[in-house]
Amino acid sequence: MRTLVLILTAVLIPASRAQSVYHVEVDTTRVEGSAGRVSFDLISNRLRTNRVDVFNFSTDGEMAAPETRGGLISGDLIDRDNPAKLTRIRGNEFRNELAVVFASFGKKVTFSVNVSESAPEPGQIPDQFSLSVLDAQGNPLRQAAAGEAKGDPNFAVIITGERGGQLEVYGRQVDRRIRGRIDGIDANGSPLVGLTITPAWISEEEENSLPIVIFHGGVEEFCTRRCVGEPNCEGGEFGIMDSEDNFYRFDDVGNLKARVAVIERGREPAGLKARVTGSLLNKTVLRVREIVFLD
Repeated sequence: MRTLVLILTAVLIPASRAQSVYHVEVDTTRVEGSAGRVSFDLISNRLRTNRVDVFNFSTDGEMAAPETRGGLISGDLIDRDNPAKLTRIRGNEFRNELAVVFASFGKKVTFSVNVSESAPEPGQIPDQFSLSVLDAQGNPLRQAAAGEAKGDPNFAVIITGERGGQLEVYGRQVDRRIRGRIDGIDANGSPLVGLTITPAWISEEEENSLPIVIFHGGVEEFCTRRCVGEPNCEGGEFGIMDSEDNFYRFDDVGNLKARVAVIERGREPAGLKARVTGSLLNKTVLRVREIVFLD
């Protein structure tokens, strides 16, 4: 049985309404050339409450037409864009699924997911987001470890309302605060999943101790050259230039907020003026709390 290596980097948004952001890299080298799918599922026990955004999806594989079920799904993956900057899955039905279908897997698939974290009502089952990497027949591309249900997704976020929710890898709960690599083990003892969690959130006490700053200026997108050697550019980062020509880069969360705001406005960021509220982590990086475009 050929297996996959799945690497996740978790970035948790510091906000009153928590959100979980994960950067995901799926190593599909061992199934290169075969057909399959990457399935994003949002189970909504409280309809129209939570949603999932898929950012900066990129692959060197050959994508076919996607498949969907449930609530409204819109964005670049529906149009089979590669890279795909933003696709939104809304929890309008009980099960809401986006299956990115591959006529042929390449060596890897990368993307980010942003899961909203609206808590369930007291006594109600929480909503859940999950990711599954499957073969062409819909079977998991892995072996089940002893005592593990074969149907468990590659990873899942139980939406509890807390920062980061409850993270599970192959059905096993993982402490989202762990720093470093967490490996899943298959029946033969070889690694199934390589998981690296790097929280970008800070405690409420630390957050409240940082002074709030407000910048007015032009929002600019720039290439980070992370895409060097890759067939596609996976997107750059954002920052703001103030009236004194000082440039401040956004943190990871700020980049996601900027991407959503730009796409919702339906235009490229060049020439857009904005008011950005946040806290300076150092002299050049801005932890973004709010972005308001002024034109």
